[in-house]
Amino acid sequence: MSEGKLHGKVAIVTGGGSGIGEATCERLGRAGASVVVADINTKTAEATADRIRDDGGTAIAVRFDLLDTASIEALAQATMDEYGRIDVLHNNAVHNPPHVFPKDQGILEMDSAVWDETFAGNARGTMEVTRAVVPHMIAGGDGGSIINTSSGAGQMGQMTMSAYGPSKGAINAFTRYAALQFAPHRIRCNALILPLVLTKGLESLFPKETIDEVVSRTLLKEPTRPHDVAAVVEFLASDDARLITGKLWEI
Repeated sequence: MSEGKLHGKVAIVTGGGSGIGEATCERLGRAGASVVVADINTKTAEATADRIRDDGGTAIAVRFDLLDTASIEALAQATMDEYGRIDVLHNNAVHNPPHVFPKDQGILEMDSAVWDETFAGNARGTMEVTRAVVPHMIAGGDGGSIINTSSGAGQMGQMTMSAYGPSKGAINAFTRYAALQFAPHRIRCNALILPLVLTKGLESLFPKETIDEVVSRTLLKEPTRPHDVAAVVEFLASDDARLITGKLWEI
């Protein structure tokens, strides 16, 4: 594989076994990064890492649980044990499981447990992964780039998803705090404000008519796909974006 713009960098991608994370892992691998595919699903993480290696790249798979502090700390340590440094963190994993998603309705109808679990996975999970990784970035002395996956749901009100949306809004605020606090170490932090992204999982969840209606309201009338997001992550991870931090990127 030829040297890309991320040659020599080590990148952790959470939720890397499928969807946006899978596409991002493969893109970063092609750009020359050594990729840590972090996912709760060991099988899909291993499959993604195998494809990167088959394509001439470098990758390992690490199982981790966004709700488990010990596994988050183990993810950071496993990366250091394997590669000795961390340059890029894509906080992409999301906690929106089948037993929670249908119950995330209006505020008056929502059980507090739905709120608590959603925030534990999305807002707290993003914070804990960042907290586990940044000390290694600081010790490396070369700065770093953190890219958080957020959502348009965190920017506006909706009739449902009353826990998911605010949890993504919390990630937006956290991004700005992290950008300010880590700037002296040349560690940048940005967030991606995503629309409906046509992952395989999403296409199986919503009827085609619903997806088509959402896409019809976009300016370019084009669906956003995982590889579109991966391209922006690659840019923000690279030195081309060395002066960009604290920004919320709407895609």
